[in-house]
Amino acid sequence: MESVTSFILVMATVVLGLVAVGLFASYGSITYANTVSLQQAQDYSAGLRISLGKAEEGTIPVVIQDYDYNGSIYLVAFYSKYNNPNYFTSQYAEINSTSPLSGNAKIYNLNNGILYEGQINYYKTYTGDLQLVSVKPGYYTILWIIIGNYEVGYEVIQ
Repeated sequence: MESVTSFILVMATVVLGLVAVGLFASYGSITYANTVSLQQAQDYSAGLRISLGKAEEGTIPVVIQDYDYNGSIYLVAFYSKYNNPNYFTSQYAEINSTSPLSGNAKIYNLNNGILYEGQINYYKTYTGDLQLVSVKPGYYTILWIIIGNYEVGYEVIQ
């Protein structure tokens, strides 16, 4: 009877140890993946170039290039009374006179802080594509450039 109790205690200890190791490994892999994603976003940000054309008829042409990234990007454009790209308003600006996509998002800045969390309108496009971003007299048009869940750049258009 005593050996059965000892065996059960040993097995319980082994199981608890395996659970602890599994939890630690899971946490480590999630932390590593987040660190790699943040580093990639910082690299993409370093290679970002934004070219603005001349505003005409309520829009301004914008081309977004990146030396380090050649894939899809997400754009969020909104009007603001403030020249502050971190102050989000839900007064959305149009891009290419098309309807945006909509969904829940958690967007991080390059310091890994949460820039925005919640429902947002956005446009999916690609680096190198011409975007016609709407402007509104008396307002700044703020354009966030997002890769993955990170804002890798922005442009404030007046």
